[in-house]
Amino acid sequence: MAAKKKVSKKNLLKAAIKKVEKDKIELSNTALLTATVAAAAVKATTIAVTFTEGLGNLTATLFKNLTGAIIGHDSLSASGNIIFNNANTGDAISINGVCTGKAVINIDVATDPPTPVKFAAGNINFGFDIL
Repeated sequence: MAAKKKVSKKNLLKAAIKKVEKDKIELSNTALLTATVAAAAVKATTIAVTFTEGLGNLTATLFKNLTGAIIGHDSLSASGNIIFNNANTGDAISINGVCTGKAVINIDVATDPPTPVKFAAGNINFGFDIL
């Protein structure tokens, strides 16, 4: 039988501390990367609506990607902003309303189709995908 090498308690302790410190750094970097990716996916999305030469009202609805669940819903009866704090890439925004003059809709994140989008008097029924 081969003789077992005797390792001192001090060396075992040093090795254990070194491994814990290495694992802690790797875990910290993984947690930071995960938090950064998650934060990048969620976007505070502002929909700026401007009514000119008349009156208007508009409702914006945010739909969750794939499921179609409503995750945000807000309305305006004058020019202003609708803010959704939980929009993600792939989600969809539905715009429905009416104006007696002109309306311009601008969304501050990348969308398909891109904004601003202009509307003449009449019904406003339009959709955007968040990129």
